[in-house]
Amino acid sequence: MSGKKHIALILSIVLAAAAIAGVVSGSRSILKAADDVSFSLYDSFGDPAAAEGLKVEYTKMTANRLGWNATVVFGADGADCGAKSEYFNQTEQQYEAACEFSVYADPESTLQFYDFESPVVASLQPGESAVRDFRLKDVVSVIYPRVQWHVNGYNGHLESGDDSSLYGKFSELFRLEVPDELWVRLKVEKISESSSSGQTSFYLNGDPKTMIDDPYISMKSIYRDGNFYLMVNVPSYYRTSLKNGIWRVPFGKLDEPEFISSQRIEYAPLVDKAELVYETKDGEMIYSAGEFDSGRAMAVWSSDGDSATGRVTVLRYSDGYTQGFSVDMQNELRHLEFRPSDSCMAVYSPSKALYCIYQEGERYAMETFPAYSIDPQIRMRIEGVIQYVAFEKGRAAVISRNYEYPAERKDDVNHMAYNDGFCLAVFTADGLKYYTRLSSSIMGADMYWLGDDYTSTWQDAEITKAAW
Repeated sequence: MSGKKHIALILSIVLAAAAIAGVVSGSRSILKAADDVSFSLYDSFGDPAAAEGLKVEYTKMTANRLGWNATVVFGADGADCGAKSEYFNQTEQQYEAACEFSVYADPESTLQFYDFESPVVASLQPGESAVRDFRLKDVVSVIYPRVQWHVNGYNGHLESGDDSSLYGKFSELFRLEVPDELWVRLKVEKISESSSSGQTSFYLNGDPKTMIDDPYISMKSIYRDGNFYLMVNVPSYYRTSLKNGIWRVPFGKLDEPEFISSQRIEYAPLVDKAELVYETKDGEMIYSAGEFDSGRAMAVWSSDGDSATGRVTVLRYSDGYTQGFSVDMQNELRHLEFRPSDSCMAVYSPSKALYCIYQEGERYAMETFPAYSIDPQIRMRIEGVIQYVAFEKGRAAVISRNYEYPAERKDDVNHMAYNDGFCLAVFTADGLKYYTRLSSSIMGADMYWLGDDYTSTWQDAEITKAAW
């Protein structure tokens, strides 16, 4: 690895005022904290020209208020790139209001297993334990959904027991009939006369050897242009008319307002107008989804049960066009990274490849970059902490969190918990072509005068955009 390289810095400090209102008294300038900011690259190897022209923007904040917007543009040799840092003081904490619609179906949402544990606990002495098995259908025949949404200030929460016509429409579509073969096992331990513990597990056909995952179902969605795209995964042992896949559910105004648990509901997901826009195959399970192509399409990551093969399906909002791609997972489903960005939808398989799906004309294409030759230490730094993937034909940049610091800074306690830069890995057809880590002096700035509330609440640097 080469030695540490310093980036030429063009520092532009933009101040909302000469001092931070409410934080700094007198005329003390924020420049005391900001004018020493510098950037550096270290642990670099490979050909830096592979990253030439890459522009990375990220934000570093403390206490959700004070922050720096940093922009780094990589040059041909990695050392002559320009960087700039812009300080800002956010006088009010700002939160982005997400549009959400989710459906939950869970045996415990209809049946409280605690009611079954209580008589068992009463029959035990402290230190004793017991196991009880029963067929779920003997105590409940239908599992009803819980539904909630939040869209631009319009909120709603519905669950079993609501007798509204609106909830009736949700339960008609999302209700699950309990099958004969689904069994419950309760393990109960009486710790003392006043305390106990219980554990619930599920299995099929009366055979405890056929344990299954908790039959709790969570359906999440993506909101775009007045519609929710709801991802539905219902295990095959449930009885339901609901088909698995992606359902488009319009959000809009109800014909008549409804009053539910003191809520006046005028706007809601119009579930009676829901339609299936992509149906998964038998046994195929959806694991994740995200938007890409600048918000024009969503991509769905799924597996058909074969642990060696995954599938990415692209759904374009404007015309419903779908296109699928097969991905070699190398039996490492739990280690896969699925990351959307403006330029591509990326799937990173640490021991196999980086797959980038992108728009090409009216269709989509996929480019594969080999990853199997990556040094294990580098792979560990990338895996699990990817923030952004920038793509253009022939190369892709994977940007991940940087939790390790130059040797001369490791004794600084301010740098032990939160990163203030990033790791960059550039892939080409030959595999990993260039790797480096970037750090800054932002956290080392003289900020003692801000007080502990600020200096002790640094947050991870967040990548906001990266592109060639």
